[in-house]
Amino acid sequence: MLTRNQSLKILLVEDDPADVALIEDLLGSFSEALFCVQAVKSLEAGEKCLQTAEFDAILLDLSAPDCLGGSEAIARLKARSPTVPILVLTDINDED
Repeated sequence: MLTRNQSLKILLVEDDPADVALIEDLLGSFSEALFCVQAVKSLEAGEKCLQTAEFDAILLDLSAPDCLGGSEAIARLKARSPTVPILVLTDINDED
């Protein structure tokens, strides 16, 4: 449970500024918890962030330009931060 002075640090890999704003607004609407969102536009930029900072969760848009294969993108992030949960964001209608 988070206390008033704690926040969850989230890495958001999303190339669409409208989606970034939407996610930040949604996370900002929670009054009991604080979220610190760092948004980047590519998988490569996300990997660089994971080299220099620690995150509590990763939100990954599989439609980002360099996320050509979904499982490959996840594997690359897991290689950098194996214990950080990854939530996949996509508008692809493929359940796999």
